[in-house]
Amino acid sequence: MKGGVARTKVLLTGSTGLLGLSLLRNRPAGLDVCAGYYNFPEESLIGFAGVRYVPLDIQKADEVSGVCEAVSPDIVVHTASIGNVDYCEKHRAQAWEVNVEGSRRIIEACKRVGAALLFTSSNAVFDGEHPPYAEDDAPNPIDYYGKTKQQTELDIAGSGLEYAIARLMTMYGWNHPRERSNPVTWQIEKLIKGEKVNIVDDIFNNHLFAGNAASAIWAIVGKQRRGIYHLAGGEIISRYGLALKVAQVFGLDRDLIQPVPSSFFSGIAPRPKNTSYAIGKMERELSVRAVSVNEGLSLMKKGPPQEWSYGWYP
Repeated sequence: MKGGVARTKVLLTGSTGLLGLSLLRNRPAGLDVCAGYYNFPEESLIGFAGVRYVPLDIQKADEVSGVCEAVSPDIVVHTASIGNVDYCEKHRAQAWEVNVEGSRRIIEACKRVGAALLFTSSNAVFDGEHPPYAEDDAPNPIDYYGKTKQQTELDIAGSGLEYAIARLMTMYGWNHPRERSNPVTWQIEKLIKGEKVNIVDDIFNNHLFAGNAASAIWAIVGKQRRGIYHLAGGEIISRYGLALKVAQVFGLDRDLIQPVPSSFFSGIAPRPKNTSYAIGKMERELSVRAVSVNEGLSLMKKGPPQEWSYGWYP
C-alpha cells in the first residue's frame, strides 16, 4: 500500500451484494471507502457514514479506469461477479465477460494507480473429492463458475500486483431485498409462507456467515496480508443439516423440509460433494474465529437491518 497515507483508501466493487453490504456494515475505523455498484437504484442504496457510492460497471474498461484513477485507492476489494452457479453454466459468454474480463480490467486499473488487490474467490475452484481443502491444495473446478474464478486467480498471481485471494465458502446472511437470496434467506421465506422445500442431503461444506467473512476480509486489509486465505464457518454439515438448524433457530416447521439427493434436481450445474475448508490459517493469521451455524443464525434472528423491508418477514 502507498506510504504516508493516514487513512487507508479502499475501493469496493459489488457493494450491494451480500458480502459487499456486510463489508460496509462491519468496516473498521481508519478506512475511507468508495463503494462501487452496478444496475441498482440509487434510492435503495444504504447510507453509511464515511462511505460514498459510485456507479461502476466492470464490463466497461473506461469506467473501471476512470473510477480507479479518481479514487486512487490503496487497495481494491473486488467482490463483483456473477455468482449464480446455474446461470453461469447456461450463460458462459456473459459469465466469462463479467467474472474474468471484468476482473482483468480491475487488475489493469490497479497496476495503473499502484493499488493492491484483494479478490474474493470461491470454494467452487475445488472438485470436492479430497476435503478439507487447505490453501495450497490444487484447484480443479467442475462447473463453469468455478472455472471463471480459477482463471482470475491465475491472472492475479501472474499480474505482478500485491494481492490477496480470499476463497469464500457458501455464504448466508441477510441479503438486500433487491439482491439474490442465499440458502438461508430463501428457506426462511419459503417456510414462513408454509411452502415445502426440497433440500439436498449429500452436499457438505462449512457454511460461512457473511459477518464472519467481512471480519476476515477486513483483517486481511488491516494486517496487509498477502496470498490465499480460506474463509469458512466453524462446522461441516450438509445443506439439509443447515436447513434443519434454520428451522430450529427461527422456530419454523421442519416437517416442510424434505431431504433429497442432488440427482433429484435435473438441468443444473454439477455440484462438488464436499468442498469444506481447513480454516487454521484464517484463525491463526487473521485472528478471526470461525462461528458455528447456530451462532450465525442466532445473529440473523435478531432481524434484518432496519433499513430493509421484507414483505414476508414478520
